[in-house]
Amino acid sequence: MKEKIWQHRPYFWGVHQYDPNLQYFRDWPPANKGFMEDFRTWLKDSSYSASAVSIYSAAVRQAIGILKKPYWQIDLETDIQTAWEYLQSRPISPATQLDYHKGLLKLAEYLRLRLHKPKPEKTPHWAHYIGLLPDWLAQAVQAYVIHRQRAWKPEDRCDGDAYAHPDPHADQHSGF
Repeated sequence: MKEKIWQHRPYFWGVHQYDPNLQYFRDWPPANKGFMEDFRTWLKDSSYSASAVSIYSAAVRQAIGILKKPYWQIDLETDIQTAWEYLQSRPISPATQLDYHKGLLKLAEYLRLRLHKPKPEKTPHWAHYIGLLPDWLAQAVQAYVIHRQRAWKPEDRCDGDAYAHPDPHADQHSGF
């Protein structure tokens, strides 16, 4: 008796999650297709696992497909936020959404690298760290951090304005 080769279960047949708002990969400009391949190569060269490369690539394919523009015209703040809002609207599990978010963060990082754009300045979210401390203690903590900052690498340093005492009701940033 021959062994039966595993096949897809019938309930997977003909199931497509087609979204008319997405541009198919086959319709992408050649530059975007090359960018996508370079992005995957960059992830692999950075020692990401095959599963991470796959899921990050799925997020990036959907992001570029929804934006419908060449990669060099993607705005790192507004367009990636738009793509994230789109991905959140998809019927996917929370774990997949989290992985897609990581994929978009990697896309932003790769776009900065590819387009020679500087990383955004790091500003600590002081409301989280010292927002509930009394003013005298918050100022002492900030002074200590500024003092210790002289031993940090230049790319890890924050400017002095970032150490002003925070407004505890300030809006959160998006992370892109």
